[in-house]
This record gives sequence, C-alpha cells and structure tokens, in this order.
Amino acid sequence: MALTEIRKLDDSVRKLIPRAQRGDADAFDELIRRCYQQTYRWALTQTGDRDDADDVTQEVLVRLHRRLGSYHGQSRFTTWLYRVTRNAAMELHRRGTRHRHVDIADAESLSGDQDESFGVDRSSASKAVRKAFEQLPAGQRQVFDLADLQGFTPKEIGEMLEMKPVTVRAHLSKARRAIRKRMLEQHPRLMEELSS
Repeated sequence: MALTEIRKLDDSVRKLIPRAQRGDADAFDELIRRCYQQTYRWALTQTGDRDDADDVTQEVLVRLHRRLGSYHGQSRFTTWLYRVTRNAAMELHRRGTRHRHVDIADAESLSGDQDESFGVDRSSASKAVRKAFEQLPAGQRQVFDLADLQGFTPKEIGEMLEMKPVTVRAHLSKARRAIRKRMLEQHPRLMEELSS
C-alpha cells in the first residue's frame, strides 16, 4: 500500500474511530474491514510467514477491540495501528513461533519470463530481491518495507518504530546496500543496465 493509500486509510477511518470508541458495533466492524489488509501486510513483513501473519492480524483485531479507547488522536491512526501490530508480532517472536520466509507482494509483480530490454530472467531477479529482503535483519527489513515499498518518510517511520529519523536512515541505507550487493552478485548484467 503506497503512502497515499495509507493517508486515504487514515482519512476513511477518521469518523469511524470516535463512533467505534463509543461502542457502535457497525462502526467497529467497518473500521476492522478497512484496516484488515494493511494490518496483515505489516504483520507479514514483521513475521515473514503467512500463518504467523494471520495469527498476528487476529491478535491485533482483538487488541483493537480492547484498546481502541487508548487511541487519543495524538498521532495518525495508522501509526498507532502499526505499533499495535509490531508489538503483537514481537510477542509472537518471543513465544518462538516465528518463521523466516517472507513473501513480498510488490516483488511478485516483477515475476515473468524474460525482460527483453535487459535479457534477464525476471523471475530469478524477483527471487533474488525476495531472498535479499528475507536475509535483512528485522530492523532493516521493517524500515526498507516502510520506506521503499510503502513510501513513508524517515520521520514517519521513526514515529512508527519509536526511533530517531537518523537511525531510520541508517537502517535504510544498510538495507539498500545489502539488497544491491545481492543483486550485483546474482544479476550483474541487470544492475549494469540499470546503472547506465
């Protein structure tokens, strides 16, 4: 989901939140419906496994029901929701049920047979990007996903992850270097073409 989509989500739930906080079941159901996909995407990035992401998403929905009253609008709702999702994923990890397979939906769009302009098997390039993403440390993976796949700024990411923007930029730089290095190793011809 691009940053503009995140902002649209924030805008679309703005009027639902107070109603849901007052106990309006229809408003809460609509809030859940609108947030489900984004929550699952964040959970998948956090856990790296579809089953774990399902578990985390369900836990977030339960927490949303219990803790929606603690949201006071001091930050964007999606920032608050991200923190709830991140905390649920961290708790799952502490319980030791975390897996290490990440499926990047955006990278899937790269799949195909052969990119004629580069003469490169795009499917294997997509796999290399996914593999590089999977091998990133958790902090770098989170920052890369939020910045390069979803379009958040370092300041916004800092709020979501409760870290300084300079730390966000450092994680992002390391993640980009690691992915670029893997791509250079796996697909040097593609990287030469992209650099020229």
